[in-house]
Amino acid sequence: MINYQNGQIVHSFDNPHSDTVFDVAFSQDGSRLATSGADRFMKVFDVATKEFQRAFEGHTHHCAVCSVAGG
Repeated sequence: MINYQNGQIVHSFDNPHSDTVFDVAFSQDGSRLATSGADRFMKVFDVATKEFQRAFEGHTHHCAVCSVAGG
């Protein structure tokens, strides 16, 4: 994650997906980050600890999982 005001990296997640990450979205309270990727997974991470929480799989379209939305 990057601070939009100064461009500095605030957090980084090592290897969140096995292929290209297409989209990211924060939960409304900012505690979780959802990611989507070409590996056909949507994954959820805890922002404070950077720990992986859960993966959702099963998408079969060629585009993989193209986007996510916070909620």
